[in-house]
Amino acid sequence: MMPTSLLRTALRHGEVRTALVVGLLAAVVYLPGFRWGAPFATHTYLTHSWGVDDETPLGPLAEMHNILDPKPDRSLGYPLMHPFLVAAAYAPYMAVLVASGQMESREPVYPYGLADPVRVLRTLSGIAHLVSVLMGVTAVVAAFFAGLWYHDRPTGLVSAAVAMTAFPMLYYARTGNVDMTMLAFSGLGVATYCWCLRNRFTVRAVLWLGVWTGLAIATKEAAFGIFALMPAVLLRRTPDPRTRWTASIAGLGASILAFGFGSGLFVEPGRYIAHVKFIAGKVETVATDPQWVVQAFPFTLAGHVGLARLQLGYLVDALTLPGLCLVLAAVVWIVGWRRRHVPLLVPAVGYAA
Repeated sequence: MMPTSLLRTALRHGEVRTALVVGLLAAVVYLPGFRWGAPFATHTYLTHSWGVDDETPLGPLAEMHNILDPKPDRSLGYPLMHPFLVAAAYAPYMAVLVASGQMESREPVYPYGLADPVRVLRTLSGIAHLVSVLMGVTAVVAAFFAGLWYHDRPTGLVSAAVAMTAFPMLYYARTGNVDMTMLAFSGLGVATYCWCLRNRFTVRAVLWLGVWTGLAIATKEAAFGIFALMPAVLLRRTPDPRTRWTASIAGLGASILAFGFGSGLFVEPGRYIAHVKFIAGKVETVATDPQWVVQAFPFTLAGHVGLARLQLGYLVDALTLPGLCLVLAAVVWIVGWRRRHVPLLVPAVGYAA
């Protein structure tokens, strides 16, 4: 899951063992309570998890079924990368159900041809949430490698600790939402970006950066901002024009392929187009009717100030007030006295913008 040269370097210095310890610790933190919100499905109205936007256990299966037999009332909130992963995790268990006769038919209504729908749907919810646990662990390990590759092992450990203990991580790593999957791929991309900043700009590294970019955006388009400014930074650090062109083409091609297959655009173009129209319709509704959502802000100076105040509140919730003050102090220190580290701010600036 990383360029070969990076893997050899990590193995030589024993950093993979440290990363495994970090990942194991993150798993110990995230596993308790991973069944949060799993339904006790004794009725057709009790088949969904409790979490907002947590479409497990049936959502990923419905998405796969709709690819083969499209229905008009589909869930269009997100691309298909996360449902693809969850459905792949479901597959062995579903095969056991069919082989053992516990799934006699494929009826689209409760009890879905299941001999024991209560147990099966709770198990599927657990599998889906374990995917989020794995994605959360991946995000923490990626944070470790980002700090390690850019600076040193203590920096990587601090980076992993901050990522692992952030409140949103503790919440979303136990639900079936798409956010942990987006963050895991984004974290792998940021780690690769940090390696390029500290070491050298190689075609292979940019190829992997393109893969992580495409998969992150294929999970949730908001990830685009994290990567939007990276090419400009990396290309400026590459004096060789041939390397620039080769790396640019490789990275762009990898991003397009990863996004196309991961989002479902290449699998079922109609569904992705409908998803884009659905999102555009929501934006138009917010623009014309601010009461449609709890918090909407006009495109004015006062609106931007209000949005910034809301975002700062969310950051305090996620990092605590001392943690946010420490981050802001670090940003001021970098911009004022350690400007060679300014490229580290690019993912956060791009995402916020």
